[in-house]
Amino acid sequence: MSEPAKVIIEKKDTSVPLRSLLPVLAGLIFLTGSLAAILYQTLRSRSYHETWRSYDDCGWG
Repeated sequence: MSEPAKVIIEKKDTSVPLRSLLPVLAGLIFLTGSLAAILYQTLRSRSYHETWRSYDDCGWG
């Protein structure tokens, strides 16, 4: 009797290389930084206008 043929199943490499993650990470960092800058400017502007609100009626604003 002949021996049955052996089937070799190669395991595919499913790991994600670091080079493909770098653009995604850079985009997330950029998005987070942009949102933080917008939030900072909004809060800073609101604080500034809140500080000088009492001077609107006296003509100095």
